[in-house]
Amino acid sequence: MENFKITTEAEKDECLMWISDLYKDVHGFRPRGYNWDAFSFQELTDFVNDLSDQADAEMERERRDAEDAAEFFNKRVQEVIDLGAEDRETALRWMLQGDMGDDKELDLYAVEYFTMMRGIDTTETGRNVEKELITIANENPTFFGIAA
Repeated sequence: MENFKITTEAEKDECLMWISDLYKDVHGFRPRGYNWDAFSFQELTDFVNDLSDQADAEMERERRDAEDAAEFFNKRVQEVIDLGAEDRETALRWMLQGDMGDDKELDLYAVEYFTMMRGIDTTETGRNVEKELITIANENPTFFGIAA
């Protein structure tokens, strides 16, 4: 967010309508104990800009974590191939089947859960893996307990 500035009472009132959402985005819970009416324009401006900087930093951290998770995931797929999977498709199938455990049938959320639990669901890698897994399941339904 560009540096935010409050110069009028109307801008302050508008800010008070969404500051709770921004605070929750940063801290995970709504603000409590603040007397917003006691904040001057400058104090509220500084508070919002600080929250915004924190939100930007958190988004960047999450982006880096997702990239790291995608890199780790691709290494893990290669490890499964090195352990005997014929190709990437087989490695992904084995990994998904391993996640399924004793469940004999692939459910609606298994593919999304697969990428989410590996921290890649918000990445391009994750979206591509979900497409690959859906294709694998559709082409090999009996591997996942789905009647052909």
